Amino acid sequence: MTHDFLPKQIHLQLTEDLADYSCPEVTPVDLSRDILSSMLQKALRRADKTNALAAAHALIANEPGLFWRRLVGIAFEDFGHSNLGLTGLIVSVAANRSVRKAHGDLRLASYLIDQLTLTPKDRRVDDLYMLAVAHTKYAPCHSGALLSPVARELLSRIVNALRS
Repeated sequence: MTHDFLPKQIHLQLTEDLADYSCPEVTPVDLSRDILSSMLQKALRRADKTNALAAAHALIANEPGLFWRRLVGIAFEDFGHSNLGLTGLIVSVAANRSVRKAHGDLRLASYLIDQLTLTPKDRRVDDLYMLAVAHTKYAPCHSGALLSPVARELLSRIVNALRS
């Protein structure tokens, strides 16, 4: 689902940032979509802009929707709490076809990847999710699962750490 809405201030800032941004040259790669998706995530984890851009450009050329969904997932999994503004921008751009059309998928992807490679990694959000899944006891309730006392205590500590 896409929504053609991006807050005006965010769109103005993005437009200004993109005006000064020059897209780097990218060497094309010919790999399967699964390998490209994995390559994108691994490259971003390592702040390897060259390989991240190569994977992004190949995915956008063949499956732009897959690229944008994957970038959103990577933003949450690997960068999560370290730059919420950037994570929010990625989600907004991914959900907004008119912004992507106005600025170009490749240009936006290059800019966002550049920003991610400069952002410290933070896997706490993903770790919190994985912890909740690992320590879930399945029982009937509104969410479909209950947390064990150990998981509840660990989640409480993690949430408190994220707040500080």
